[in-house]
Amino acid sequence: MATIRGTSSRDRLFGTGADDIIDGLGERDLLFGYAGNDILNGGNASDQLFGGTGDDILDGGTAIDFLDGGSGNDRLFGGDGNDLLSGAAGKDTLDGGAGSDFMYGGQGDDTFRHYFNELIGSQRDFMNGGGGRDFAAFRDGLGQTASNLTISATRNNNVMVANGIDTVEAKSIEHLFFEPSYAQSRTITIGNLFRTDLATGLIEIAGLNDTVDASATFTRILYRAVGGVNDVTAGFNGADMAQFVVPKTNFGSVWTVMAEAVKGSTSRELHVRELTGNGTQDTTLHRFESIFFRLGNGDHTLTIGDLTGTAFPGLIEIHLGDGHNIIDAGATHNRLRIVTGSGSNQVVAGSANDEIIGTSGADNFHGGGGNDYVAGFDGNDFLFGDAGGDVLFGGEGNDALDGGSGRDWIRGLAGDDTYTGGADVDLFQVHFEEGRDTFVDFRHGEDVVDLQSILVLNSFSDVAARMSQSGTDVWLDLGGGHGIVFQNSLLFNFSEADFRL
Repeated sequence: MATIRGTSSRDRLFGTGADDIIDGLGERDLLFGYAGNDILNGGNASDQLFGGTGDDILDGGTAIDFLDGGSGNDRLFGGDGNDLLSGAAGKDTLDGGAGSDFMYGGQGDDTFRHYFNELIGSQRDFMNGGGGRDFAAFRDGLGQTASNLTISATRNNNVMVANGIDTVEAKSIEHLFFEPSYAQSRTITIGNLFRTDLATGLIEIAGLNDTVDASATFTRILYRAVGGVNDVTAGFNGADMAQFVVPKTNFGSVWTVMAEAVKGSTSRELHVRELTGNGTQDTTLHRFESIFFRLGNGDHTLTIGDLTGTAFPGLIEIHLGDGHNIIDAGATHNRLRIVTGSGSNQVVAGSANDEIIGTSGADNFHGGGGNDYVAGFDGNDFLFGDAGGDVLFGGEGNDALDGGSGRDWIRGLAGDDTYTGGADVDLFQVHFEEGRDTFVDFRHGEDVVDLQSILVLNSFSDVAARMSQSGTDVWLDLGGGHGIVFQNSLLFNFSEADFRL
């Protein structure tokens, strides 16, 4: 890597075809990186920096600078002064620094960064994403926070972000992100952005002791609570999500999702609380459509109550890491989607149409009411559909599958599995490699066993030739030690209607 240094006078410096470091030093310099992944430093005057091709880093330094990244995925830093930054082609990162800066992303998915300590008085930054889907991140700066933050539309249908000191205007940016304010609580108000480029975009907030009012907006809201006491109202988008993520260093947590009466009112509001850690986290949610938990590795407990009356109609999705987790959602009427990691997990779902997916480990899953999908995959699992027309999939291991009431579809796959259909007509699917399976309550004329994957069975006569009475049970020999035991059954009661071939 070549190092090219200027002088204290005005310089015109040119890079090579390789990776270069070019320092302009004093006075007004003109720097060209050309090919390669170059580093261009303007220095202490009004400089012009051109990255050229390659993934370049351009730093204007002090004074008023012009930075052009060229093609490639470039990083542009304006530094002090009123700067003009152009990312041009590629996925670029633009940070104007202090002063009133104009930043243009150009083609590609670009990232803009702003710290709430960079502007003084009437100074204002302007961000224009250009082509692509662009992202702007806002963070607390040294000695300044976004304690009272507003996000609104300007007269020319751009987006304005202001905290009473800093003002940033944005155009053609589809995703705004606000980091948490660790210094103090903050209030965030989001207006009607319907005519702006954020109308179909996303506003993402990492929240800590926030009060957020997005009730006037149609823009999608993603609120990621990281702690503290929060009160968050979503808007009219219909796809707003609240997200709760346990840090990787936390190997156990206790959570509740409950509806609680509002003091002095007959209405109820939705509270999500973490009862472990450095203090109780309590987030009140209004008008959200979904809640997402990522609890990570460790032994976690999550209880979900009856949320009736909270105007929360949506999905609660839970992703668990490795560990022994307990999810008790038997009281809720909201739809659940739960994905576990390895370990022994206990899940009780409610009355909606839920999805519960295990991985490895010995799991115990109850679908509750509704038409549920319950899958154990690896491990020796206990799967219960309970009420409703359910789909149960055992996967690997010796599983116990119980459909409960309703018309169920039950499949064990490998291992020695036990099938209980429960009330109503059920369909059982058997595979040759499953092992030795047991049917506890097979009902003739109602239940059906699907044997289409067994190549040696092409007709009921093939099945009958392999069946025999063994005490109070009937044994269907599939060869190689594999087969099916029909408990408390008589051989002469079986007919072609009991099988799908």
